[in-house]
Amino acid sequence: MTYRMETSLPPLFIVGSMRSGKTLLRRLMQRVWPQIVSLTDDDCESRTFWQFYGLRIGARATGTYCYPAYSSQVTDGVREAIQTHVQQRSRNRYLLVNDNAHLMNKIGFVAQCLPKSRFVHVVRDVMGLVAYAKRGFQRGNTSNESYPAFVHYWPDGELACWYTLKNNLRWCWPTLGTCRRITRELCQTVHLKDRTEYRSPSVRHGHIGLRAFLKDHPDLTRYYPGAGFARLPEAWISQNHGVLMQFDHLASERVARATYTELVMRPRDTVKRILEFVGVQNCDCSALPQTLSCTELAAWQELLDRDEQDVVRGVIQNYQKEYARLCDAFQHQFISENVMSNTHC
Repeated sequence: MTYRMETSLPPLFIVGSMRSGKTLLRRLMQRVWPQIVSLTDDDCESRTFWQFYGLRIGARATGTYCYPAYSSQVTDGVREAIQTHVQQRSRNRYLLVNDNAHLMNKIGFVAQCLPKSRFVHVVRDVMGLVAYAKRGFQRGNTSNESYPAFVHYWPDGELACWYTLKNNLRWCWPTLGTCRRITRELCQTVHLKDRTEYRSPSVRHGHIGLRAFLKDHPDLTRYYPGAGFARLPEAWISQNHGVLMQFDHLASERVARATYTELVMRPRDTVKRILEFVGVQNCDCSALPQTLSCTELAAWQELLDRDEQDVVRGVIQNYQKEYARLCDAFQHQFISENVMSNTHC
């Protein structure tokens, strides 16, 4: 492969809702440009890193709340520390790439800390996104290898994002993976096994139990799994429109966009375009397939019943102005009566 080497590569942040294709894009980029590194080694999404500098991420690994963060919150000390860390990680022509759904409401903060950073906004068609988010939230409400059961809460307010609550309203039988995790933590406590030494700043917060949270937040239509299915499409439109509003404050050359559909249908062209966006020129993407599997583009028809599909369409109808701006920004219709109209598989 032949590349025109730039003096430096700006850090790249891939933002988008959960299950939108962010991780897929990063993995495809790594196949073309192996010098890609994450922001930290100990957390693939660098959630604990951002929390060390005062942000709240709100994931199963990091705590309950996810709060927005703005450029005005950046202090000189935080900016200098984050820039120093990024410079160390990206030396020797390494391209630093971070993808994290919980940075969708923190773009102003990140952009202010790293003035040379670039952002790629990835959006998946609403039916597909809701279908896979539904399945992910339902799986998250069962005890698995790493975590106990969790329920998610959709808050009100500007740049909202999901809260993660430990479901202590019912008993879940521990899995083999859970037993292994508990045993490992006990061994670490009595010093029979070494604890992981994090190589980067790292902070975790405890989770709030659902039982206590319900006392102050009794609206059951904001919880999923539960009565809040309509919050899934509401989150899709609110979060993605919120990204557009934050991009309004950034120079256009710092922003790129990609849809999940074009990533699946034209992976070579899409990856080449994003790599050139961050300064990797003349890259050879022939190692990538010409197209990826199209099955997930239409799988939402099996994952969502007719009533759920009608709920999604109803929510989008209530957000016509925001939806129209999103379609205009991407030149793409994110909902269609004909499932194959955007795919041509």
